[in-house]
Amino acid sequence: MTESQMKLRSGLWASVLSLERTVAIVTGRPSMVRDRDCTATLSPDGLMTPDMHHGRVSTSHAASAQTMSDCTTFLQYVELSSLADLVLAALYSAHVRHRKWSELQATIRELDRKACDWNTSLSRPFGTDPSCQRPEQDSARIAIGMFFYSVRILVNRPCLCRLDRRIEHQSESSGLINAAAADRCVNSARSILGLLDDKPSPAIIYHGPFWWMGFHHLK
Repeated sequence: MTESQMKLRSGLWASVLSLERTVAIVTGRPSMVRDRDCTATLSPDGLMTPDMHHGRVSTSHAASAQTMSDCTTFLQYVELSSLADLVLAALYSAHVRHRKWSELQATIRELDRKACDWNTSLSRPFGTDPSCQRPEQDSARIAIGMFFYSVRILVNRPCLCRLDRRIEHQSESSGLINAAAADRCVNSARSILGLLDDKPSPAIIYHGPFWWMGFHHLK
């Protein structure tokens, strides 16, 4: 098998796996595949075949840059779907009911830190870019941003419930941790709406490759 064929199959597997995990989020069912069972690795450079690197597909430097940008966006989607799967397994699986609430609070803080670290590592912010000449790229960045904030909602959502009625004799520090996580959950929901203009064009949602994901997060 050639290097180009290996990269093609790796990207195809990542597409199928990420779609399966997104469907799991939408339907509320467990994902069927864990990261520990996968050996394929991806990077923006790795998603490009040798033909793309040598310019046999792209006809200009600008086209090559656009291809790399598309690969980066896809990789971000793959990474977020992996993080979302980790959140669902850690906080929403059946075994969670046997864990202490203090342990879940620590897990919530750790998962939220991972999400924020991922966001910090991005080279470009979410939302529209006035200098961008491709509307589908704006749409993709907005959809990825919605996915990111949706993951943070999933992480912090357990603390949004009326825990004072469900867990008796909580300490003051525990209550403060719950309140901080609840604030993060609500602020993440607000941030999803903040990605859109006051009067957004429908094209900004439907023009990109992840329009169905953005539509789901707005429901």
